[in-house]
Amino acid sequence: MRKQIIISILIILLSACGGTSTKENSEKKQGVEPVENPTTENVTISLIHLNDLHANLTSHNEAFRSNGGANINIANAGGIIKIASKVKELR
Repeated sequence: MRKQIIISILIILLSACGGTSTKENSEKKQGVEPVENPTTENVTISLIHLNDLHANLTSHNEAFRSNGGANINIANAGGIIKIASKVKELR
């Protein structure tokens, strides 16, 4: 019974996502004017994924295992400052 309720809710939610508006109608709703001569320039988009920081806001020594756990290397890891530096570098 619970599975049927969950499936029903998902169907309702997914049906609400659909739409029949055309690109032209969508542009008019958003106040976007079509471009007469669109550019053919290449654009680079970089996506940055951050996993859960686990409250490691400052850098700290961390044990990293390699070779199936046979080797343990201690290295400085984590920290918002390192993340900010990498983002600035990528920009």
